[in-house]
Amino acid sequence: MGRLSAPESDRGALFDRSRALADSTNEPAVIAEVELMRGIGRLPRCEFAQAVEHLSFAHELIQSRCPGHSWFLTAARMNLGSAWLYLGDFRALAQNTEPWLNEARAKQDRYALAALTGFGAASLRHLLDDAPDAVLHELGEAMAPWPRTPFSTIHFGEFMVRSFTHAYERRPDFWPWIEENEPAWQRAYLMTTPTCQAAFLTFKIHACLSAVGQAGGRANHPLIARASQAARAMAKVRTEIAPGLSQICGAWIAAYERRTDGALQKARAAQKLLAGSAYEQWARYAEGLIEGGEGGRAKCQEVRKKLEEQGFQNPDRALGMMVPGLEQL
Repeated sequence: MGRLSAPESDRGALFDRSRALADSTNEPAVIAEVELMRGIGRLPRCEFAQAVEHLSFAHELIQSRCPGHSWFLTAARMNLGSAWLYLGDFRALAQNTEPWLNEARAKQDRYALAALTGFGAASLRHLLDDAPDAVLHELGEAMAPWPRTPFSTIHFGEFMVRSFTHAYERRPDFWPWIEENEPAWQRAYLMTTPTCQAAFLTFKIHACLSAVGQAGGRANHPLIARASQAARAMAKVRTEIAPGLSQICGAWIAAYERRTDGALQKARAAQKLLAGSAYEQWARYAEGLIEGGEGGRAKCQEVRKKLEEQGFQNPDRALGMMVPGLEQL
């Protein structure tokens, strides 16, 4: 079987060579495109801080030296927003995307509005103010002009924002929404790609277990089996972020099955695999809830404090994005 992807040393050498060739052209757009690709390439590898560095460089270069490249600028901005989200930097997300959205509205750039609001996660800045309805309203307005098919990156962005928001709200219709739309989503080629499939399965498991928690958290609830089935599918996803997400989801499932030792082991493994990302905090909070006692409460408080520092007005509600109802067990 061939390699899943090139080793880091090979990828680094390839990008270094690409950058050297781009520099030799002295063309800002060429240099920016290489840096944009370097940043995008970091995202599925859970290297969000490095992604922000490359994408920020590309953005500044496009904005200052590539006039008229509106689509190019939007590509840099939507990927920057996504990187800030997965890095857990909601403060940067809010501060930067607000003026970008205003610019897109002034230009009546419908693509930029949809791309930034969804894939770029700009609408999620409203969660800082504990305003999930504002998230969904802004997202709905941005997506209204677009047909439901073909399913593209803006539709995937819509899925992600709605999923984060439903998790934040602990909405009882989160699982019915996933179940109703899954057949259509799975027919879309984009949703079968490894990175999108890993994201979809994570939120499918989250929604399943949230429904279990809202129904009383029984260890024999049939939706736990559905979550376990999705977790087995996650284990087969061939992208570098999937093993860490698989461990987080496994920790949730084990907690609902009352397998405390296994849940703790998986939560701790996830923190190592997803170090430096928002997902590390998801796993840290899950570990604290599962562990309980003084040590567990300290870990939960540590994560809560980070949310407060990011500006969340209701950090307790924001913690719902991180665990599917484990507080109720």
